[in-house]
Amino acid sequence: VSAKTALYMLIAILIIQQIESAIVTPNVMGGKLGMHPLVIVFVLLTGAQLFGIWGMLLAVPVTAVLRVLLIWIHLRLVG
Repeated sequence: VSAKTALYMLIAILIIQQIESAIVTPNVMGGKLGMHPLVIVFVLLTGAQLFGIWGMLLAVPVTAVLRVLLIWIHLRLVG
């Protein structure tokens, strides 16, 4: 394998990974959780800014739990 081929593969992997993390993952996670993809991106960025890598890992599950709890509380108060 030449250095040129290795460089092309590295660039391709980086581009594919960026597209996957910026477009595909928020859409899939947002669709499954019932949240807009921009909310997912915002939550991930906020979690990373506040708590680093642990914040990113826990941001979406915590947000999903809070969303379910808030909907449940709203339904209990209104309905």
